[in-house]
Amino acid sequence: MRWIKILNATLDLLFYFALLSALGVTMFFFVALKDPSFHFQVSNYDFKNVHWSFYLVITCAIISQYLFLGMIHQMRGAARLLKKLNFLRIELSRLLYQAGILCVVGVLLNRVPPFFYNMFHMLPNKSVGSSTTLSLLYSFDSMLIVVCFGIFLIIPSKIIQYSIGIKQENDLTI
Repeated sequence: MRWIKILNATLDLLFYFALLSALGVTMFFFVALKDPSFHFQVSNYDFKNVHWSFYLVITCAIISQYLFLGMIHQMRGAARLLKKLNFLRIELSRLLYQAGILCVVGVLLNRVPPFFYNMFHMLPNKSVGSSTTLSLLYSFDSMLIVVCFGIFLIIPSKIIQYSIGIKQENDLTI
């Protein structure tokens, strides 16, 4: 029971820090709108406003922050249900499934648009005939870890859902 209390406290702390982060990223969008020469750096990529899709990348970052916040909120709900030590509940399955989906979609929105923006708009303009080398300087390892965590949340939710179905079928046969 003690580990559930520690889990609840940790998730509450993460939720409030994620809320501050989401609000900060939202304010960042308005700063980027106000100053067209604004640039920032994410994962060794230096982003500048050279195309209208710059605002799409920032919007995707904002949406991913709020999806991460939603994931933590769903995890908090699942942790509250764990206090009752009744693991075969459809609410727990639903909360874990939603947290997993929000995790996977959020990390994809956070990592993929900056990668493609850098590929298409931030490569140096070379003259015809000169060679252009592509240096990725970016690792998708952290993204894959978070995607695996999201999938890990989806799998127990499906196991719980199937267990509930088997339990109900077993109750009907008795």
